[in-house]
Amino acid sequence: MGEPILWGGGDDPFTHTLITGPTRCGKTSTLLKPIIFSVLVQKKRGKKVGLSVIEPKSDLIMDIKEYCDEIGLKYTYINPDDPENTDRFNVMQGDTDDVAEATVAVLQSLFGKQEAFFQTVQELSSRNITKLLKELKGDDLDLLDVLETLRDEKLLNKRVQELKKKDPNCELIPFFENELLGSLAEQYRKLVIGLRSQLENITANKKLRRIITGTSDINLDSHFTDGGILLINTSIGSLRKSGDAFGMFCAMHLQNATFRRKGTERTRTDHFMIIDEYGRYINPDVEIFLSMAASYRVAGVFAIQSLGQLEVESGRISARAMKHAILTNCRNKIAFCGLSANDAKEFAEEFGKDKITMRQSTYRNRIFLPRFFLIRIVIQKQKNTDFLKHTCRIK
Repeated sequence: MGEPILWGGGDDPFTHTLITGPTRCGKTSTLLKPIIFSVLVQKKRGKKVGLSVIEPKSDLIMDIKEYCDEIGLKYTYINPDDPENTDRFNVMQGDTDDVAEATVAVLQSLFGKQEAFFQTVQELSSRNITKLLKELKGDDLDLLDVLETLRDEKLLNKRVQELKKKDPNCELIPFFENELLGSLAEQYRKLVIGLRSQLENITANKKLRRIITGTSDINLDSHFTDGGILLINTSIGSLRKSGDAFGMFCAMHLQNATFRRKGTERTRTDHFMIIDEYGRYINPDVEIFLSMAASYRVAGVFAIQSLGQLEVESGRISARAMKHAILTNCRNKIAFCGLSANDAKEFAEEFGKDKITMRQSTYRNRIFLPRFFLIRIVIQKQKNTDFLKHTCRIK
């Protein structure tokens, strides 16, 4: 303890970092804040580097905001608890497929585990309705539009007819005409009512609604290219599960923007993605993000309280496989004192053990064998009395 933790420089940060420690152990104050401050100082000195921070409380991003104000750096500030100053982040803006998949993943995480049939119907419905509206409205779309379309069958039919006029051969049209608006319409509407309920929960909060509607104040592609600063508070205190859903939306959009980066590994701007309480924002794309983000020059720094928080089933990835993927792809691991016994044992296996051999001499038989001494093998401070003992003649 007391020794500084240093990266070797170069590509070390881009192998991702997992910080594990119980509450009040100092993860934020001793690691996250110094890392962030170092990035900001380098940026102020002229180095082209970007930063994105997601956290469930506002204390960390408020400190970063203060740092940026003090040294004169521009930033995008998303904070539902500060409605007067917050920027907007419309989660329905962006590439059609990216938005559709993010919407499906977030809504399924809110439902939790359910029967495969119901899950498939809800995934198909939410994905196709999102694609329908994206085809018609582009980026002029928000979650309220999706909710209104789910509520009103007449409005849904109107949207389908508009798409039919715009693109008669669109592959989405048969699904709506034969399923959601066809002979099975009533059964489908009963099955997808849960989608509407979850969207109601997300959009009902006035603080969050103001942020996720309207035009976004940030373009994520430019954010990565130019080395921008993005600060996001998901406000667990006032938003609860809706805040987790919003944070997952943001994390998935950042992950997707990572894969859209142009250039090569050596020409892309370095970017640090720092997420506190990472378990709240785990999503189906985490595994592929961690395995490939290094090539796109995005370094992940994730903080959790226990390894159990990584056991989150998401999409088609089981809870155990998700935990294994994160532990495997985060090569830099830092553990604080105070972990549970199970976590401590698991980290002991992760970190490995060094076998230390110590050679000691004893003179307890010197009375009878004055010219000989016995060599004992001691491994890891425990005497191995069953080990073959050697005697050596003193010359």
